[in-house]
Amino acid sequence: MRPWLTCLAAAACALATNGCFAGRYLADRGADLADVFVAEVGVGPGLEAHAQLTGYLGAGVGRSQLSVLLLHGRDVGTGGRSSSGLLWTASTQMDYRKVCSLRGARKHSGRETRAWRYLLPDSSFSSNRRYRPHWPDNFNIEVGAAYFIVGAHVGINPVELVDLLLGVVTIDIVGDD
Repeated sequence: MRPWLTCLAAAACALATNGCFAGRYLADRGADLADVFVAEVGVGPGLEAHAQLTGYLGAGVGRSQLSVLLLHGRDVGTGGRSSSGLLWTASTQMDYRKVCSLRGARKHSGRETRAWRYLLPDSSFSSNRRYRPHWPDNFNIEVGAAYFIVGAHVGINPVELVDLLLGVVTIDIVGDD
C-alpha cells in the first residue's frame, strides 16, 4: 500500500472513531473558513470608493447608500451600507436587517458605525450583539465601491485565517468553535 494512502486511511479511521467529534470538527472548520471572508453586493444611489486596512486605518471618497446581500464571516443576510468620505475623513455605517448564522445561531440585527479622521479611527460603535467575539473584526482588510446604482464590498480577515489554520490541529485562538 502506498504511504500516502495509508496515512489517509489512518486519518479517516481516527475521525470515524471519534463519533460526534468528526461532525463537529468539520462544521467548525467550515465556519472558520467562512469567517475569513467579507462580501457584499448591493443596489442603491451613490458614487464612492473606500478602503479599510484594519479597523484602525481607513479612507474613502464620495457617498453611497446601498441595500446589500451580505456574507460577513459566518453571518449571511440583508442589510444596508452607507458610506461617505473626503479622503482624510470617512465613515461607513452597516445596518444588519435580517442576518442569521451559517451555524444555525439565532437571527439578529443591529448597527455598526466606523469613522476615520485623518485616516485614523475617530469612533467605533456597535449595537450588534453577535455570539462570536468582536475583536477579530478589527483586523479586516476591506475595499468597496459604488458606481451609480450598484456596489460591492469585499474583504479578508487575517486573524480568522490564522484561526482556520490553527483550527486544523484544534487550536481556537478566537474562541468561536
